[in-house]
Order: sequence, then structure tokens, then C-alpha cells
Amino acid sequence: MERACTRWWRVFVVLGLTVATMGRAGSVSRGTWHERTWVVMGTYLTIRAFVPPGYDADRLLEAAAAKAREDERRFSLYREDSEVWRVNREAPNHPVKVSEPFLRLLLHARQAAGITGGAFDVTTGALTMAWGFIPGPPRVPDTEDLQRARKRMGWNEIEIDEKKGTVFFQQRGIILDFGGDAKGFSVDRMVETLQAAGVRHALVNLGGEIYAMGFEDVQHTPWRIQIRVPESAGITPVVFRIHDMAVSTSGGYERYLEVNGKRYPHILSPVTGRPVETNRYSVTVVTKKAVDADTYATALFIRGRSIENRIGDAVPCLFVFYLERSKSGRLRSVPGRRWPPVECKG
Repeated sequence: MERACTRWWRVFVVLGLTVATMGRAGSVSRGTWHERTWVVMGTYLTIRAFVPPGYDADRLLEAAAAKAREDERRFSLYREDSEVWRVNREAPNHPVKVSEPFLRLLLHARQAAGITGGAFDVTTGALTMAWGFIPGPPRVPDTEDLQRARKRMGWNEIEIDEKKGTVFFQQRGIILDFGGDAKGFSVDRMVETLQAAGVRHALVNLGGEIYAMGFEDVQHTPWRIQIRVPESAGITPVVFRIHDMAVSTSGGYERYLEVNGKRYPHILSPVTGRPVETNRYSVTVVTKKAVDADTYATALFIRGRSIENRIGDAVPCLFVFYLERSKSGRLRSVPGRRWPPVECKG
């Protein structure tokens, strides 16, 4: 029996008591809290923002959410009319002109591939499809299918002309898959939109990709973040506070394929072509940018501490936390690099 399961909320936020009730606007001095929720990019987007007087709050929040809708049309492999599918179809034949956000995220992905030694690789789309995570139904590929998919990978086979804004695949069959970084990238774009409109305090949560802007109340209390752990784990939930930083958690529990009682997490190793097998239950990363948190949480779940210092040397203000299973199967908290998060100017 095969089944695919998805859990969208990987990290959740516990709001302080000084913030208005969820779902309602709460008045404080020189502004008002507003909150809206949308369904976009296959998950829930919630924006909670402290809007200064004189602004149309609904219009402002809609303008931010529009960035996520744009990025869904740009990066989704579930939409045949997306920009990424246009590139996947045309780039093996000739250089393809791409949008500025597409080029920016692809350049970031190439940089991340170099930093992580290929642990993060956006050319794993053929693997994703071989396992049926996109478009479905999920399945366990046979050896030949897996070998064919692995031959259609290679981040170093992507030729990018930054001046012309074009992308060319030097190898046929490559399929770009931005599932490991697009949501974080979109969160950063929404944050930029809010900041440009004068918002200084907000929480943006796109399916667990979180940016905590400013503070949660007028007393300058940093946002309270709690890493979810199973109730049956018997360990204390991990709680920390941040401001002007992003959070992402990557784990095999959130989406998986189950065959004959065995679970295969949807996070695939570019090295083996198979779902990652590890004692890591989840990896949480806190950084200054949501795209970095999203990208490197994925890479660290795949490779773990062996690349932690390499990432930390390249990414300012990197904080890492692991939930791991012991040999007995019990979950345990394992602080990683520079934990807990502290104010960082990088």
C-alpha cells in the first residue's frame, strides 16, 4: 500500500499576550495590528503586521501576498504554465530569457550548491518526478528509473548569463526544482514589500517559512518561536525569541511516501538519488534571510554537521538546532552551531 502524507506547519509561532487576539485587529499606540491568511504555493500564508496610521491595511497586506502568488506562477512544478516549466522545456535547446526574480533565485541556488558541495541541488527535478512526489502519485522507482533520473542532474550543467538574463542547459533532460528554496525566497520578497510600505513589525509565515520582523509588541519584545515536537516524544519543546530574522525547519516527517509500512521522506539526496536516511528528525536554521534559512535547513538535513561550518563561514548569523533520534529511537534535542539565536548584525 502506498500513500503520501503532508504536514504544512513545520514551525509555529506562539504570540505574546500583549498582541491582539489571532484573527482580529488589535489597537496599540500609533498603529494597528492586522492579520490575513491565504492559500498559496500549496500551503497557508499568514501575515500579521503592525500597520501605521493612514495606511490601507488590507491593500498593504494584499500587495505583500501578491508576491507569493507571483512566485507560485514562477516556480511551481505543479503548473504547466509556470516560468520554471517554460525554462525546463526550452533551455536545453537555446538560452532562455528569464525574469529578474527567477535569475536571482537560480544564482542563489548555484552559490548554495557550491557552499554545500552539492548537498543542495536545484537540478533534482528528475528525481522528484521519478519518486512521484511531483506530479504524483508517489511511488518507489526501480533501479533503472533511478539511474536514468540521476543522469539528468548536474547543477554545474546550468549556464547562466547574468548580463543577458538568460539560462541554458548544457545537458538535456535537466529539470529545475525550486521546492527547497522558493518559499523562503518568496517570504523575503514579501518582507521587502512590507518594509517599503513603512511596516516595521510583522510576522510572515508561509507554510513554516517564517520571518519575524521587528517586535511582537510596543515593549520591544522579540517574537516567540517554538519548534514543534511530537507530543509522544517526552521532551521539552524548544522555545526561542528573535527579531529581524528568519526561521526554517526541514524534516522527513512533513511529507513522505509509505510503502508496506516503510516511510520514505520526500527530501531526496542528490548523491544517492534516494530519500535521506538519517537519525535527524528535523533541522532548524535561523538566519537573516528566509531564503538562506530555507535552503540550508534542507542541505543540513541531507548532510548534517559535516557541512555546518562551511555554511556558517559563508552565511552570516547562522544558528542551527537539531532534533535527533537516539539508538533507542527516542528524540533528543541537540544544539548546533551558535545556538540559541542572539542579535546579529551580519
